[in-house]
Amino acid sequence: SKIDLIDTFLFMATSNLIVGCYIISILPKQFLLLFAKWIISFLFNVKVNGLDNYEKLGDKRAIIVANHQSFLDVVLITLFVEENLSFAVEVLISKKWWMKPFMKMANTYPIDSRSPMGIKSLINLVKAGKRIMIFPEGRITTTGAMMKIYEGPAMIAEKTGAEILPIRIDGAQYSIFSRLRRRVDRKLFPEITLTILPPKTIEIDNNLTAKQKRVEAGNKLYNLMIELFYNSENSNETLVDALFKAKRKFGGRHIILEDINFRPLTYNGMLLKSF
Repeated sequence: SKIDLIDTFLFMATSNLIVGCYIISILPKQFLLLFAKWIISFLFNVKVNGLDNYEKLGDKRAIIVANHQSFLDVVLITLFVEENLSFAVEVLISKKWWMKPFMKMANTYPIDSRSPMGIKSLINLVKAGKRIMIFPEGRITTTGAMMKIYEGPAMIAEKTGAEILPIRIDGAQYSIFSRLRRRVDRKLFPEITLTILPPKTIEIDNNLTAKQKRVEAGNKLYNLMIELFYNSENSNETLVDALFKAKRKFGGRHIILEDINFRPLTYNGMLLKSF
């Protein structure tokens, strides 16, 4: 009968899913990473620019920083930049159920950022030769722009003599894995680009007090992140090209101009929208 046929297909599909999950669980991690890289590269058409900047680091101590766009960010950097990076993850976030798959795929290092011992443990990790990855914003953006930048990575670099390697993630904010629901036209598989810039050294005046050092470290890291966005943009893009690009990203009815109070600007009574 028709119902029996549907039940049979459901049973077969469920059985295949269970068997598939079991096979994946017993496969070597290296194979899983290669398979995941192929899948994500295919689905999101991932492009990596400036990978040679990472390779130039050689054996130098380094701290990798990146803007935080989505839940995919850890996986993207693990698969397309360096699989052996240690990712600093807030303890409270590491305990969330949705973080479990990412925690297994990458080398994560839970820390309590509210405790001075959290930063100290990362300093010791870098001094021991481990290369760590930190998101200076501390959390995934909810606006599409940069969130508050914390001084932790700069302080660690100053204490260890490590260089800071900035990476820009672009495109992941338009995926369903971002936190921009209702803000942008999210897509199932948007194109994603990783841009790696040359490493930078952050120097802090030793004559400053501890509080002043933290402030200076935060300011210098903020400036570095601003440079990351500026230097990774296509400076040859025309205004018309940018307008059509905005339409592809946000949709044809998205308001493109607002005043300082976030009110849509108009021209002869017409809302200015991408066309």
